[in-house]
Amino acid sequence: MIKAFIDDLQLIRLESTDYIYDIHIQGYEITWYKNEGENQYFKSNIDLKLHEVDHVYINHHRYPLHIGLVTLHKSFDKKYRYDGPLGAVYTRTHTDFYVYSPVAKEMYCMVDGATYEMTYLEGGAYHVRVQGDLEGKTYAYNVRLVDTFQLANDPYTIASNLDASVIIDIDKLEPQVHDHVTLKKYTDAVIYEGMIRDLTIDLDVPNKGTFLGVIEYSETLKSSVLEYIKNLGVTHFQVLPVYDFYGVDDVNKDALYNWGYNPMQYFALEGWLSKNPSDPYSRINEFRKIVDKAHEIGLGVNMDVVYNHVYERALFPYDYFVPGYFYRHDKHFKQTHSAFLENDVETTNYMVRRLIIDSLVHFVKNYKVDGFRFDLMGLMDVDTMNQIDVELRKLNPNIMLYGEGWNIDNALPK
Repeated sequence: MIKAFIDDLQLIRLESTDYIYDIHIQGYEITWYKNEGENQYFKSNIDLKLHEVDHVYINHHRYPLHIGLVTLHKSFDKKYRYDGPLGAVYTRTHTDFYVYSPVAKEMYCMVDGATYEMTYLEGGAYHVRVQGDLEGKTYAYNVRLVDTFQLANDPYTIASNLDASVIIDIDKLEPQVHDHVTLKKYTDAVIYEGMIRDLTIDLDVPNKGTFLGVIEYSETLKSSVLEYIKNLGVTHFQVLPVYDFYGVDDVNKDALYNWGYNPMQYFALEGWLSKNPSDPYSRINEFRKIVDKAHEIGLGVNMDVVYNHVYERALFPYDYFVPGYFYRHDKHFKQTHSAFLENDVETTNYMVRRLIIDSLVHFVKNYKVDGFRFDLMGLMDVDTMNQIDVELRKLNPNIMLYGEGWNIDNALPK
């Protein structure tokens, strides 16, 4: 049995010891390069068009051409850089959908059961404009990398219900009246760390364990949790992860428990912490209320963010669009697990770095978050952290950026 893989922009690998007397791909000149063990390597005269080439003829038989190691090379990262919009861009007359996937052969946007074919753009993204007012409709992508289709969520979705990504109108969010808090210098900060659920689960508030519970009056405290924290002399409330994470049940909230360090989505909030997780607007408005109420009393809100790893590759959507690219590998192309948490994120890759920055910008722009604490910041490269600093200070010169500086051995260049 022969299996064929694209291992670099011009390199094809065959897993087979069979004698290969004929190999060709229409439009390319393919020549033998080398043999290593049970692998035979062949080179193309030009870069393969990764969004088109899906099969190879070997000894007069057609074989699917799988995505191999190509997405792990810096040559791929340098060639496929897309700076246009990503995610669902809503207007009342139409919605534009953009998703990054240089290796997909076909891409369809599925909107409430309707199917729309997407068009490949330079730089590696797919796009389609769907006419009509799509507010409140669910969507996903149906992507073909080789010979089968896979339904996948949008890595850039900003809203979701219990089951799917949802298109929303940002202009319909409840307004935030108060602006960011300011500090003269970092050393003036007094930071209180807390988890949304834990702060109120045993407290006498109407909505225990939720975003709303944090701003509701407690007779026990004679104030809300936010006011209690502020009255301690605290300047900033640092919340444990609040964007979508694995390991909880949004409906049966007491069934499971998790601190939130298992990222599933980097733009959408966690429904487990919402009073009404089936409503995509609710969780957004509820967290915005926390930030706005905090600002009203002079308290900053910092988010604990986890960009160094994801919980499980099969559950995080990026692999369905660009297999392997999102994750860090060593010089032998073996995936690294530096924090013993599986699935280190390759922050040095251009589009991964962009996703991280876009996520942070989203929370500063749309939630007025005052700062970020980076989980295991030592696993993120310095260039990415420096660029984060530059981009976020354009939005808020007083942004707070700090994190765990553990010197964990990893595959980053020393």
